[in-house]
Amino acid sequence: AVCVCVCVCVCVQLHLAALASLKGDVVELNQRLLQTERERDALEKRLAKAQVTTHTHLLRCEVQERTTLRYEERITELHSIIAELNKKIDLLQGATIREEDELSELRSDLSHSQQEVNEDDRSVDQDPDQASISLPENQSTLVTADMDNCSDLNSELQRVLTGLESVLCGRKKSTCSLSVAEVDRHIEQLTSASEHCDLAIKTAEEIEGALGRDFYPSLCEERVRWEKELAGLREENESLTAMLCSKEEDLNRTKATMSGIREERDRLRRRVSDATLKPRIKGVAERVKLSKTRSESLPAERSVLGSEISSIGVSSNVAEHLAHSLQDCSNIQEIFQTLYSHGSAISESKIREFEVETERLNSRIEHLKSQNDLLTITLEECKTNAERMSMLVGKYESNATALRLALQYRYTHTNHLNTLTFCSRC
Repeated sequence: AVCVCVCVCVCVQLHLAALASLKGDVVELNQRLLQTERERDALEKRLAKAQVTTHTHLLRCEVQERTTLRYEERITELHSIIAELNKKIDLLQGATIREEDELSELRSDLSHSQQEVNEDDRSVDQDPDQASISLPENQSTLVTADMDNCSDLNSELQRVLTGLESVLCGRKKSTCSLSVAEVDRHIEQLTSASEHCDLAIKTAEEIEGALGRDFYPSLCEERVRWEKELAGLREENESLTAMLCSKEEDLNRTKATMSGIREERDRLRRRVSDATLKPRIKGVAERVKLSKTRSESLPAERSVLGSEISSIGVSSNVAEHLAHSLQDCSNIQEIFQTLYSHGSAISESKIREFEVETERLNSRIEHLKSQNDLLTITLEECKTNAERMSMLVGKYESNATALRLALQYRYTHTNHLNTLTFCSRC
C-alpha cells in the first residue's frame, strides 16, 4: 500500500508539473487572446462609427436628392410659366407693332388730308385731329407701359430662375464635394481598419509561432489533440476515482476490523477483571461440578454452538468477526482454550501472558490506526488531485471554446471588412 501511495504521489507530482507548464502556456494564450479581443473591439467600434457615418451620409444624400428633385420640379414649373409669359409678350409685341403700323398709317393719312384741306378747314378740323392724335398717343403709351411691365416681369423671372439654377448647381457641387470628402474619409477609415486587421492577423501568427505550429490550417488537429488529452485526463480521473473507491472500501474494512478488535479487547479486559475479582477459594461442590462438566466436555471435543455464544452474551456478527480475526492468532486461541478448560482458576503466569497479548494487540491496533491514517491522507490527496484535474479539464474546455469563438468572430470580422472595402471601392 505504501509503494502504491508513493507511486501515486510521484504520478501526481509529474502531472502537476505538466499542468503547471500547460497553465503557463494557457495564461500566455489568454493574455494574447485578450489583446486580440481588445483590438477586435476597437475595430468593431470603428466599424460601427464608419457604418453610422455612412448611414448619416446616405440620409443626407437622400434629403439632398429630395430637395434637388423638388427644386427641379419648381424650376420646370417656372420654365413653363416663363414660356407662357414669353408667348404673351410675343402676342403683345405683335399687337403693339400692328397698332404702331396703324398709327403710322393714320398719321400719314392725316398729313395728306391736312395738306389738301384749306387753312380754314385745318383750323376747323385741328381740334378733332389733335384729339384723334392724342388718343393714339395715349394708346401707344399704354401699350408701351404694358410692354415695359411684361419685360420687367420677364427679367425678374429670368433673374429668379438664374438664381435658383445657380443655388441648385452650388448645392450639387457642395454635395458632390461633401460626398467625395466623406468617401475619402470612409476609405481612410477602412484602410486603417484593414491595417488593424492585418495587425491582429500578425499577432495571431506570432501566437502560432510561439506555439510552434500554424493555428488556422491545423485547427482540426489541435482540436483532436485537445480532445485526446481531455480523454486521457478523463480516463485518469476515472482510474483515480476507482482507486479512491477501492481505498475507501479498504478503509471501511479496516475500520470494521478495528471495531471488532476493540470489542474483543474490551470483552477480554472485562473477563480478566472479573476473573481477578473472584475469590480464589470456592466451594468443593462447585469444583466437583465444574470438573465433571469439563471432564464430560473435553473428551467429546464438541464445538461451540451459536446458542451457547448468544447465551454467553456475544452477538453472532461479533462472534463471526472474532472467529475470522482469531484464526491468525494461535496465542489468543490458546488463551481461550485455557480459559475454557480452567475456568476462573487462572494462574498469575497466564494472567501475565494475557496482559502481554493484550499489549501486543494494542500495539497492532495502533499500527493499524497509523496505516489507516496514512491511507486516509493519501486518499484525501488523491481526491484533491482528482478535483484539481477535473477543474483543469474544465478550464481547458472553456479556453478551447473561447478560442473557437474568437476564431469565429475574427472570421466574421474579416468578412465584414472585406465587404466594406469592396463597397468602398465600388
